[in-house]
Amino acid sequence: MNQRPAVYQVPADEHDVRELEQLVAQIEIGFNHKDPAVLDGRFTDDAALVVPDGTMLRGWDDLFAYHTARLTGPVKDWTTRVAVTAVSPLRPDIAVVHVRQDTSTPQGTFSNHGTIVAVKKDGTWWIAAMQNTNVA
Repeated sequence: MNQRPAVYQVPADEHDVRELEQLVAQIEIGFNHKDPAVLDGRFTDDAALVVPDGTMLRGWDDLFAYHTARLTGPVKDWTTRVAVTAVSPLRPDIAVVHVRQDTSTPQGTFSNHGTIVAVKKDGTWWIAAMQNTNVA
């Protein structure tokens, strides 16, 4: 019988957890200020993002174009709160970050859960991939 490997063997460093929380806070700040440069500021150049409707965006330019259009259009009257619910390091320079996003619209509220793959390059955390799913 094959034993399944465990991959989350590195303990979460408190300093890194705080930095990752600040990274996620930039998403909230950028969204609420309708500033795509802040919202997308910490995504890597080759980042992948799956938005709640299932659309896959690849590369920072596509993310920035998508968020620029969304923030000045369909979501211009929305506000959001994004909170880190768990940080699971794979290595000291790669972490899986789970987030919850609670959004208010003129029509009501809804929540999303998301997963971020964060990478540390030259001492700075970046978002390499993110998936965001509506909570039913």
